[in-house]
Amino acid sequence: MAAATSVPFILGEGWLAGVLELWAQAALTVKRAHDRGSRGWFALLLLAPAVQLWPFIELWFVRGTVGENEHGPDPIPPAYRPKSLMSDYKRLE
Repeated sequence: MAAATSVPFILGEGWLAGVLELWAQAALTVKRAHDRGSRGWFALLLLAPAVQLWPFIELWFVRGTVGENEHGPDPIPPAYRPKSLMSDYKRLE
């Protein structure tokens, strides 16, 4: 009787959760790039070590397009949008 051979599972047991996490993070990053008015390909700059600080700052800290852009409406309702500093400046003139 031959012994059953088993192939060791190299990736471990949590590989599916990791793949799903990566997919969700990529989708959210592309959605944020669209909110900024950029193409989804802009998010690939996060993988380039020489320039990854630029898309990181732009995608995480800069306000998205106010109002509708080519990818859809503004996700923030008008009542919750911050006031523009320029509107205050024009009012003071």
